[in-house]
Amino acid sequence: DVLDQDSDDDGVVDANDAFPEDPSASIDTDGDGNPDTIIGISNSIPPLIEDLDDDNDTWSDKDEIACGTNPLSNLSVPPEGLTCVSVNSESQFDFLTYWWCCALLFLLVALLIPIVIVAGERGNKVLMYLGINRGPQPANTTFYPALTVGKGTQREPFVLSPITGVIMGDSVESKETITITKLELGTEIRVEDLDSTENENRFSMDLIEVQEDDSEEEEFGSIVFRLNFNDNKATFGTQRPDGEFIGNIRIGTASVYVKWSVTVDADPDSKDKIDDADDEDKEKLELEESRIKKAEEEAREKATAEVKKQAEEDAKKKAEEESRIKKIEDSAETKMAEMEAKMAEKMAEMEAQMEGLTKKEAELVRVAAKAEFIDFEILGKSESTELTEEIEKGSKTINLIDASKFPESGFGYISDSSGEHFTVKWKAKSGNLLTGVSGVKRMVPGGALIYNKDDLKRAKGIGPFIEEKLNALGIYTFLQISKMDSELEDQVNIAIEFFPGRVKRDEWVNQSKNFIIEDN
Repeated sequence: DVLDQDSDDDGVVDANDAFPEDPSASIDTDGDGNPDTIIGISNSIPPLIEDLDDDNDTWSDKDEIACGTNPLSNLSVPPEGLTCVSVNSESQFDFLTYWWCCALLFLLVALLIPIVIVAGERGNKVLMYLGINRGPQPANTTFYPALTVGKGTQREPFVLSPITGVIMGDSVESKETITITKLELGTEIRVEDLDSTENENRFSMDLIEVQEDDSEEEEFGSIVFRLNFNDNKATFGTQRPDGEFIGNIRIGTASVYVKWSVTVDADPDSKDKIDDADDEDKEKLELEESRIKKAEEEAREKATAEVKKQAEEDAKKKAEEESRIKKIEDSAETKMAEMEAKMAEKMAEMEAQMEGLTKKEAELVRVAAKAEFIDFEILGKSESTELTEEIEKGSKTINLIDASKFPESGFGYISDSSGEHFTVKWKAKSGNLLTGVSGVKRMVPGGALIYNKDDLKRAKGIGPFIEEKLNALGIYTFLQISKMDSELEDQVNIAIEFFPGRVKRDEWVNQSKNFIIEDN
């Protein structure tokens, strides 16, 4: 069984057979456990059922063939809604096929009857002409001395007496003589070892011609032979020179199977030569292993040194980078401390100016005063222009000197000499005239500045009052915020008197960059 590569003798090796124990089927295209085709009677329990949809695409094989699609590929199906075979045409086809099969069967029987009558007692020859007798058969095979093991099939081969003690390079024949009868005269029978590669062709024989046998019928004969094992045919060095060799021998075309074990012992001279060659090879191998080991050690030492050197360089660079960052941080901390001190000094000077203001007004005045400490060369300034004339409280229009850089609709921050500020909104623009204006809280004199601004409240962490503080400081747009670096973030955070580090935590810079992308 271990040597048998086709357990059910159906001509398909087990590795490629979906049903290796059932000779009636071997292919299951869609892997659903039902074979594509069943030939003969299934020996499975329960018996196998033929799959009428081999590719499992919901189209039967018959319909796919009628429609011209591939019944073995679920990627090839008839167009949706197409009916290729109607019920009536199918029934008519089956009816005609049935009667044609009956007529052909009747004709075949009519042709066979005279052949059998003429053949008479030579029926075996007729069967042979019809392809039924395919050569040597186990039932026609005998041995002398007789065997007690095996049936001659691939699954249960005849087992010959093992032979041991064969000297290396010698040849030997089997103890049993094999006779096979009921063979057609003049034919030649092939004897081959199915494991010839592993056994290096030691079990090999010439073709055996069928000879006339007085006990056989006319034109039939037999073959009589012993199996041969020849150790000289092996190519020493490619596999093994001695030990047990098992021939898995087939006589004829998949008909009679024989297993035969032969054990070869190395002769002293040959063995000494082989041992000497082995010693020499072993010495060479040890030298090569030593060379490889030394090269590996050298490579390992070199790699270790390089890793160590790289680690030292990385540590040095890391220390230098940490030192540089610390200097920057120290410098930034120093700058921030200096800025805070200057801001505090200026706030002290402005105490008298803020008398009579509300808390909110005073806070906005303080924030506006800190604008001189912010680096607007980096942030840039928003577009601005002057009002051409005075506007009344609640005015719906504003006339500007130059509105070319202002959007068709948007927000503006108005600041005048009184120090008061507020935000307005407009819906449209006509030349230098803003229309649909809302938010004019009081009268504004001509010449007051209006700054183009964004709705900063869109950003997380910026509420109405924080927006007013940013505007008072001179920051009106997301473009300005997007340009802030870490130092400016801290400066702005202090200037608007926000919670320490809040600007960084709320990621105003990243949010502003995203709004700029969205708006464009």
